[in-house]
Amino acid sequence: MSKDFPVRPPEAREGIRKWTRREFGMLELLYDIVVFEYHGVRSADDNRILSAVRRGLWCVESEMARNSRQALYDFNKLALSNAESKLFIGPRLGKIMQDGYMKTLRESTAQGVSNLHVALIPHPAVWPKRNADEMEMYSWIDCKWVQTWPAT
Repeated sequence: MSKDFPVRPPEAREGIRKWTRREFGMLELLYDIVVFEYHGVRSADDNRILSAVRRGLWCVESEMARNSRQALYDFNKLALSNAESKLFIGPRLGKIMQDGYMKTLRESTAQGVSNLHVALIPHPAVWPKRNADEMEMYSWIDCKWVQTWPAT
């Protein structure tokens, strides 16, 4: 968690951690947010039901640092994901900086990738002075970032 973001209530955080630890034997599932389908499989030794990920639906990574190097560390995690859809959330920047930021993400994205999205939101340092409607959304279409929100 960034110092810029409020911390989740301890009971919510502990509930998620306990469930993840109980079902998957770990405290986190590699991404900031993951939505997945899972099912039960029988263990080999004692016939217990174990939880297994069937498929990833969404993987979300975020990085609010205002530089492309830090963004790329988290963006790269999405390249490793087999989820059907992926979202990277980063900060909105000034025009010149944002163009360079998106160029870095473009140059790091593979040609055959689909359902990959980038949301650029006002930096938490300016909350609540800025509105969520200042968000920009891009989708990776035909090997380039296409702005999908607000519609251009």
